[in-house]
Amino acid sequence: MKLLGAALVAAAFAVLGASEARRMRRRARLTSELAAGLELLRGEIVSRLAPMPEAAERLARHGPEGTRVFYAAVCTGLESFGGAEFSELWRRALGLLDIGAPARAALLNLGASLGRYGAEEQGSAISACELELRREAERASEEARVMGRLRAGLAAGAGLILAIVLY
Repeated sequence: MKLLGAALVAAAFAVLGASEARRMRRRARLTSELAAGLELLRGEIVSRLAPMPEAAERLARHGPEGTRVFYAAVCTGLESFGGAEFSELWRRALGLLDIGAPARAALLNLGASLGRYGAEEQGSAISACELELRREAERASEEARVMGRLRAGLAAGAGLILAIVLY
């Protein structure tokens, strides 16, 4: 019975470590999808001269899979909170995303300029944010590769140590 308990403790820690590694990979993938979504957003605003509600709606339906909930929240905000600042709606929608602080800061900065300037200026702001997100996605992907394994291994090791100490 003690052996079974020790195995369960070790397995629980290993699962926690693997879960953290998965979360890191998911975060990197989402950041990459956000960059791809910004490329589409830039096309909508600069090439098609689409207003922000229309561009957000199109991305909510046809954007990268992980970003659709974000753009849907922006659309809902635009429909529901008529008098709210766009940057505030953008910030609220960002709260739905599990992304790192640098990516969040870049997107918050972008939200402050969307809808305030002409199409070319918005396009430049989107391009700058997209570049920053691509860099962050690459960094997060590398971190997930290296640190994900490390965290999974450390958690499994901690579980084994705890199992040995307890039993």
